[in-house]
Amino acid sequence: MGIGKLKRSVIESYLSEMPQRIERISAAIHASDLQAAEREVLGARAMTLMIGAVSTARCLVALTEQIQEKRLAEAHAMLARFRTEAEAAASPR
Repeated sequence: MGIGKLKRSVIESYLSEMPQRIERISAAIHASDLQAAEREVLGARAMTLMIGAVSTARCLVALTEQIQEKRLAEAHAMLARFRTEAEAAASPR
C-alpha cells in the first residue's frame, strides 16, 4: 500500500468513525459517565492527530481537562465546538 492510499484510508476511517464517536462522547457526558467520555475523547484525539486536524485536537485536549475536572457544563459547550471543528476538518479543502 502506497502512502497516498494509506492517507486516504486513514481519512476515510476518520470520516466514517467520527460521527459515531461524537455521539458516544455526547451520550457519556449527558449520562455523567466520565470514564467512558474520557476514553472516547482520547480515541478521537488520536484520530484527529493522525489526519493532522490540529485545531480539532486542541478542542479535545480542553474537553479532556473539563471531563477530568467534572466541569460538565463547559464540556457540553466544548463538545459543540468539537463537532464544528470535526466537520471542518472533514470538509474538502
